Amino acid sequence: MYIVQVTILVKSDCIDAFIAASKENAQASLEESGTVRFDIYQQEQDPACFEFIEIYQSQEDAIKHRETPHFNRWRAISEPMMEQPRTRTIFKDIYIEDGDLMNSR
Repeated sequence: MYIVQVTILVKSDCIDAFIAASKENAQASLEESGTVRFDIYQQEQDPACFEFIEIYQSQEDAIKHRETPHFNRWRAISEPMMEQPRTRTIFKDIYIEDGDLMNSR
């Protein structure tokens, strides 16, 4: 598995629009053959702070995701809403029950 954690800080007046655009992107991303999970989390203490946890079957699948029309549409819409550039952290899996992941969609 190839796991990407994306941290995003959104302008406070853009939160609802950011959520709408991000949900649309997540739903389309789950239709990609190499996407295992695509989760969006909003911080309770700071509602303008979001975490995306994206799990792909391979690094190549993550690269393909960033080339899709829905990702590029999300990026064009969401980047002006961000307080600062998003950050990405890559993880490797140590323990994941694949059956749970595959059935989580």
